[in-house]
Amino acid sequence: MNDVLRSLNLHVEVYSPLHIGSGERIPYKLLLLDDDSLTVVDEGKLIDWAAKDEKRSDRLVAFFEDPKQSLSDFLQQNRSISLQQVQKYQITNNAVGKGMLSEVLEFIKTSGAPYLPGSSVKGVLRSALIRGFLLESRSTLEQVQQKAAEVIGEHAKGVAFGKKSRAKPGGVIEPLVMVPNSGIKSGKYPNYDISRAIQLGDAPPVSPQSLQLSEVRLFSLNQKGALAYKGNFSIFAETIPLQTEFDLPMTINSYLFQSPAVEQLGFADRQALIGKLAGYCKSASNELIDQEIDFYANAGERRLKEFYENLKAEQADFKSAFFLPLGWGSGYDAKTITDLLGESTFQQVVDVYQNTQRLGKPSGSGAWLGAKRTPKSRKVAVGKDGIPCPLGWVKITLQVVRAA
Repeated sequence: MNDVLRSLNLHVEVYSPLHIGSGERIPYKLLLLDDDSLTVVDEGKLIDWAAKDEKRSDRLVAFFEDPKQSLSDFLQQNRSISLQQVQKYQITNNAVGKGMLSEVLEFIKTSGAPYLPGSSVKGVLRSALIRGFLLESRSTLEQVQQKAAEVIGEHAKGVAFGKKSRAKPGGVIEPLVMVPNSGIKSGKYPNYDISRAIQLGDAPPVSPQSLQLSEVRLFSLNQKGALAYKGNFSIFAETIPLQTEFDLPMTINSYLFQSPAVEQLGFADRQALIGKLAGYCKSASNELIDQEIDFYANAGERRLKEFYENLKAEQADFKSAFFLPLGWGSGYDAKTITDLLGESTFQQVVDVYQNTQRLGKPSGSGAWLGAKRTPKSRKVAVGKDGIPCPLGWVKITLQVVRAA
C-alpha cells in the first residue's frame, strides 16, 4: 500500500488577506463595530432571549423591521440583555469605512470554526497545472489555441444569427491537458482527469477569533489608463490575516500510473503533471506575478507593483514551494487561461460572451484595452493605514511525510 499511496503535507502560509466564502452574508443587524473590533451576534441567542417574554419578542421584531435602528441602539434600550449573552465571536477590525458597513461576507466555517477546504486548494492547483504545462509545452498550447478559436468562433456565429452554442470553451480546452485519453466522451471526463491522482483533505479549523474584518475596494483603469478606486464601491469580508498557516493532508495515488491503470486511463504522456507539480505551479505563478507587475507599472501604482516584485524575488529560491492566488478576489487570470489564447481570440471572448462583455473596457468606453491590460479592475483590501493589498496570495509548500 505504501508503494501506491504517497503521503504529503501541503503547507499553506497566507501572504495577503484571504477570503473563501461560505455563500452567506452576515447582516448589519447582527454586527457591532467599533474602532478595534467587530462583534458578531448569535441570532439564535437573541431569539431565545425574546422567547421568554412577549414584550421582548415585540421589541426584537420591531428592531429587525426598523432599518435605522442599530444593534448598539437595541442593546442600550434593552438592559435585560448584554452583548456577552448573545455574542458569537469577536474579530479584529482592520477596515477603514466604518460608516458604510451594511453586511459582511462570511468566511467558510465548520461547526462555527473557519477552515481551509481542500477542494478550494485543489482547484487552484489544477488551474496552475494547466497554465504551467501550457507555458512549457508549445505544441499543446498551439493545439489549445486552435481548438479555442474554433469553439469561440462557432459561438460568435451563433450570436450573430440570434442563436447560442452549447459548447463552453473551458469544457473543451481543459481536457486537452488534463484528460490525455482522447477517445473518451465528455460525460466521462472526470473519471479520466489526471488531477484525480491528487487527493487533498481539509485543513483543521482555526478559532473564529483568528479572523479579521477587511474592507475590499475596486481598483479600476479609466479611459486615460489611470488607476483609481471605483466610486464608493466597498465590500466588507471576514478574512484570514497574513502569516496564518495551515496544513492539509495530501495523497498522490501512484496506482493510476502503474499498469494496467496507466494504459486504461492514458496517463503515460501526462505523468509529469503530477511528478513536476511544484515546477509547473511555479511557472504559472511567475507568469501571473509578471502580469501584475506589468499591470501596476503601466498604471503607475508603485505599492502594489512592489508587493509582486517582492513575491517574485522570494520565489526565485523556492524548490518545492510556490505562490498562488486563492479564494475570492484572486483575479480572472487565476481561474482561466484566456490570456494564453492569443490577442484576437481573447478579444472575441470579450465581444461575444455575455458575462465578459465589459472585461477590459473602461466605463463610458467601448474600446478594449488589450489582453495585457484585461481585466481592467482588481479587488484590493485596504487597511487602516490606507495601503492597498491584493487578495488571497498564499505560499504553498509540498512536504514529504516520512514513515514513522
